[in-house]
Amino acid sequence: MDAIEFIAQQVARPGGVSVIATGPLTNLAKALAAHPHVEAGIVSLSIMGGSAGRGNTTPVAEFNAFSDPEALDALLASSIPMHMVGYDITSHTGLSDRVIVRLETSGRRIAPFIGQVMRFYRDRQMEVTGMDSAPQHDACAVLPYLAPALASYADRRAAVELHGELTTGMVVFDQRPETMQRSRPSPFARRRPIRLCTALSTAGVIDAIMTAVLSYP
Repeated sequence: MDAIEFIAQQVARPGGVSVIATGPLTNLAKALAAHPHVEAGIVSLSIMGGSAGRGNTTPVAEFNAFSDPEALDALLASSIPMHMVGYDITSHTGLSDRVIVRLETSGRRIAPFIGQVMRFYRDRQMEVTGMDSAPQHDACAVLPYLAPALASYADRRAAVELHGELTTGMVVFDQRPETMQRSRPSPFARRRPIRLCTALSTAGVIDAIMTAVLSYP
């Protein structure tokens, strides 16, 4: 069974499923196109991807969105209730050197290994981006389900640029007032708004991650 058929099988369960997506959305979009019941079977979707600000693969495109912009746009055009936590937010939510030292010196079995991985990741971030932390991008996609109070959201309609010479993979959000959106509708004005993350409690997110990691032996 391939990933597309697995998704189709899982969403057919009574009550549907919630999906947390932390990579390119190719398989999910293909399942949506091949199996009509997938759209109704996904009761909620949380995406780590896209950006309402700068990108990391191009100046305006985040890696997951850039890797398969058509897939992300297909999901944004669907009726699936969706949260999106973008790179512009997650890039500011990282483990500092002080936090990594806590993991490395915890005396536990699992945490020191994770600390070593995070130190390598932080060092690489310093080289590539200049950021002095290890961003916890994917963990932020779990927040709508486990810790919704740690994030703020705004309803936004969105589409992905598919043909731009400089902007392919850029997620375009209509952030104009509703009155302007009605008087001058965008090409994606009929789309269902998604819940776009606009802010996170960085300290709260890091505390939640540390609590989870240090709970292991």
